[in-house]
Amino acid sequence: MVNSSGCYMAALAIPDNVFLILHATFSSIRWCPNCVMLTNYPVMCQLLPMLYTSTQCMSTLLVLMFTIEQFIAIRYPFKRSRYCRVSIAKKIIIGGRYQVCLDDMDTSERDDSVWAHTISLPLS
Repeated sequence: MVNSSGCYMAALAIPDNVFLILHATFSSIRWCPNCVMLTNYPVMCQLLPMLYTSTQCMSTLLVLMFTIEQFIAIRYPFKRSRYCRVSIAKKIIIGGRYQVCLDDMDTSERDDSVWAHTISLPLS
């Protein structure tokens, strides 16, 4: 039997790993003045910051979802079988990812100054 808490933990592992990889990449590029920035290319300059911020938001949202599910399981143990199911967890995770992507696309169109420090690095 698959536990719905495991669905949240598995879904949390993906954005956390993506965030760590992107953070390590951007941190190492900052100290390498001769590196070519990925953010200088047309699509990448919009995609990478969006992916970076959406993984942060998704991680927070998944921890909140997991906490609410555990609260229901502890506070209302007889209603756990009704509300804490794998099918509901999958729908909530997919809906949360969809909402974070929509919200981040809207935010990335309005605020381009967040990544100004990475674009201004010397390339020579």
